[in-house]
Amino acid sequence: MSETSDHHSLRGRVILIVGPSGAGKDAVIQWLKPQLKTDPNIVFVRRTITRAAGDTNEDHIATSQEDFRKAEQSGQFLATWSAHGLFYGLSADLHDAVESGRLLIINGARRALPELKRVFPGALVVHITAKQGVLEERLRSRARENEAEIQERLQDALKLPDPAFEAVVIDNSGPIDRAGSELLALVRNEARQCLQGDPV
Repeated sequence: MSETSDHHSLRGRVILIVGPSGAGKDAVIQWLKPQLKTDPNIVFVRRTITRAAGDTNEDHIATSQEDFRKAEQSGQFLATWSAHGLFYGLSADLHDAVESGRLLIINGARRALPELKRVFPGALVVHITAKQGVLEERLRSRARENEAEIQERLQDALKLPDPAFEAVVIDNSGPIDRAGSELLALVRNEARQCLQGDPV
């Protein structure tokens, strides 16, 4: 993974969105996009994922595990992590986007926070979660996991981000627009600080 020259000189800002399976993190991000589509300074980051193209949950860059490893070894990623059998990467050119004063919204992962905060130490962490009963209902309804995998994800959901990351918690147990509106307010506040030139 590539090193940045001076993290604290970055002019833009970064929001790292994390949350357990079933919390609806991807759905909240998708709700948010049309609310901010007219702002050219806000970037919804596309992740490179070892997942087939055409996934309806996320607009990502699909790749094979072999090509992912080659890209990682050649320094094409700013940060990488793995979860549930998939590999995720963030392009190294994102550093330039932040340097230019833009606001990046990154769909991250709790297990990747140490690495992501190393790269973007001033990033705002947003932890989207939901009540256990809601998580279980959503996991079962999407029918993507077997029973053992569902139980694994429910246990994983009990793990909170390290308190040192000072995450803002948004409960997405209810209507999507409720959690979406909370996140939208946070994004707009960060965007204002970008315009004021406050560095990350």
